Amino acid sequence: MVNSNYYAMDFLYVTPSHIQAARAANAVHAILLYRRKLDRGEIPPVMALGIVPMCSYQLERMFNTTRIPGKDTDTLLHLMESKHLAVYHKGRFYKVWLYYGGQHLRPRDLEQQFQRILDDPSPPQPGEERLAALTAGERVPWAEARARFFSHGKNKVSLDAIERAAFFLTLDEDEHGYVAGQEGCMDAYAKSLLHGHCYDRWFDKSFTLVVYKNGKLGCNAEHSWADAPIIGHLWELGTLIEDPQTGDPQLVTPKQGTPSVHPDWPSQLGTPTGDPQTGDPQTGHPFRAPQLTSPVGHAY
Repeated sequence: MVNSNYYAMDFLYVTPSHIQAARAANAVHAILLYRRKLDRGEIPPVMALGIVPMCSYQLERMFNTTRIPGKDTDTLLHLMESKHLAVYHKGRFYKVWLYYGGQHLRPRDLEQQFQRILDDPSPPQPGEERLAALTAGERVPWAEARARFFSHGKNKVSLDAIERAAFFLTLDEDEHGYVAGQEGCMDAYAKSLLHGHCYDRWFDKSFTLVVYKNGKLGCNAEHSWADAPIIGHLWELGTLIEDPQTGDPQLVTPKQGTPSVHPDWPSQLGTPTGDPQTGDPQTGHPFRAPQLTSPVGHAY
């Protein structure tokens, strides 16, 4: 993690929304719009000196990609499509569907899902809170633990939900960003994006979107799948202009309420029923990963 990952920051002086769930929803929606343009081949190549088009191959692995640990060498797992997002909050992992009836969830729909996660009072399950620390350490122990404890059963299902996600989102409990007159605030912001607590970022995902409690956000990116300018392109065209189609930086205003668009969703978090492609009203519902059955988590 220390030698491979890097980070990207938010605006210094502007925060479109101080509501954590709303800012996360805007950013995720903008990133999904970027992914759709990428899948459709609508993003033109970067031109060197404005004349020579540069190779865009690395863009293909921006989403749905995870670095898999190995004893001799790591490999990249890349999927052609992923329809869900892996979310981490207060030591708990969630799987959130990104589509409803074949369409992207709207920002206010995503905000509703993220707010339900933020409001969830349940504690982490045994071994869940610091599971991501395995991705921050030496690769061989992580490869051995993965082969021993995550190759079958509920543990494999849980790990697949993370590794096969479009990308990883951390709803952070801390507050960071530039504060005038506060010495060291930018250092703390940078360190948080680079490593956090070492167990609240999934360092093997192509990138982790970090949204702080005060609405600031940032990105931690894994380096092996592409050079840094690739993430920089996403960050400029996607996240910093939170609606690439309209240029509107604030899709959900802080004063605007978020009415329930699917009132028949269950009130308690649980495994969703139905197929995400059928339009079932529960398909946008987040649910906790199954409980880990191995002793790995207890060591962290």
